[in-house]
Amino acid sequence: MPAPRLRSSALALLAGAALVLSGCAATGAPLGDVVTGDWTLAAATQGGGQLNFTGTSVTLSADAEGFSGAAPCNAYGAAIAGDTANLQVLSLIPDELECDDTLMTLETAYLDLLGTAKTASRDNGQLVLAGDDGELRFDPAPAGTGAAADALVGTTWSLQSVTAQGADVPIAPGADGAQPSLTLGPDGRTSGSTGCRDIALDYAVTDGLVEFDGFPAEAPDCSAETAGQDDVLFTLLGFGFEAQIADGVLTAQNSEFGLVATFSAS
Repeated sequence: MPAPRLRSSALALLAGAALVLSGCAATGAPLGDVVTGDWTLAAATQGGGQLNFTGTSVTLSADAEGFSGAAPCNAYGAAIAGDTANLQVLSLIPDELECDDTLMTLETAYLDLLGTAKTASRDNGQLVLAGDDGELRFDPAPAGTGAAADALVGTTWSLQSVTAQGADVPIAPGADGAQPSLTLGPDGRTSGSTGCRDIALDYAVTDGLVEFDGFPAEAPDCSAETAGQDDVLFTLLGFGFEAQIADGVLTAQNSEFGLVATFSAS
């Protein structure tokens, strides 16, 4: 069910009014720098106690202008204003479906915490929205769901970093000077390069897990500069990886082998 959307003019008026009221109190970072992305609820506390959202799917899609998503029962939308130290959630509007009492109790608690959140921050990759009565913690949504899926597919991702078993692996451009990259095409086919060999594989994305049909083509002898990154990317492509997107960065991780590669949209 789509989340309710406020007209852009109304959002602008609400945000403008909030900024006037906040005066010189704004001291934090721009909200869009911290909240933007697709998120799933990881934990919630209220009145000092942990709320149990097990068995529900609570989501938040955020940008500099507002929130939308799915609560335990209804979709919702809201405008936001201020900054990360002075967050104001304006006109939080849920749908009006009736659910069982347990879900409605959880939904009321979630919307209360969201609507009264006063600060926004990041903590170990999580988005944290906190207020006087508690806080909400969100993990980045899997890249195979929601708007993140649209960003994952069809984007050219340029390699930015590689780690193996927690150790940084140096990266370097290929012999042609091009940055190693990966594109997951809308036709289910990949393209790109490890910096040493071309990437051309069929793939599928299921709940944020990217799996490939076979291994990349055998590589010629890699240069000393590209051998390490080629080994890591070869393994990620051969055995698949979990994908997450936040702030325009794709993180590809295979926990079994202790491998992580990050890519930026280009």
